[in-house]
Amino acid sequence: MMDASQRTGIKSQLIVNTHEAIALSVFGVLSYFVGEQMYFGQDRLHFVELTL
Repeated sequence: MMDASQRTGIKSQLIVNTHEAIALSVFGVLSYFVGEQMYFGQDRLHFVELTL
């Protein structure tokens, strides 16, 4: 996994994902979006499920 993380394509996608997360004001892992609504944390998954 560490070797794969250094591949150009994977590293480039990480940079793209990071910039997108910053633009969306994501502040940590386990951030979920349903439409434009953001949910943060595993304990919010029931809210995500309710919106689907």
